Amino acid sequence: MKKIVVVFTLCFFIVTNGSAQATPPATNRSPMDAGYYPRNYPLLKIQDKFSERLLARIIYSRPQVNARVIFGNIIEYGKVCRLGDNEATEIEFYQKVKMGETKIKKAATLYMPFLTITSGC
Repeated sequence: MKKIVVVFTLCFFIVTNGSAQATPPATNRSPMDAGYYPRNYPLLKIQDKFSERLLARIIYSRPQVNARVIFGNIIEYGKVCRLGDNEATEIEFYQKVKMGETKIKKAATLYMPFLTITSGC
């Protein structure tokens, strides 16, 4: 019986020691963020401190510069590019909105914005 306990204990320590040396997966270099309008809507809604309806939600991934030149090098000037780093930025409207002269319906559809970068901006 003692031999079984000793063997089991040794196996346990060998297995746990080996798994402790495993390296964790690398973190994402471009973290995802979400923004709401009105600001802090989810938190205020949970706390019952907000009576307005949600107007819009945006989900985006922030590019990390990491000593790189982004504009003019990775993203060329004058070319159309999508917003967001790893994934496209998504904007969802929960009410009708007007951006400039453009009227946008509330949508079950997600909008993905694109832009053109020019030098000197």
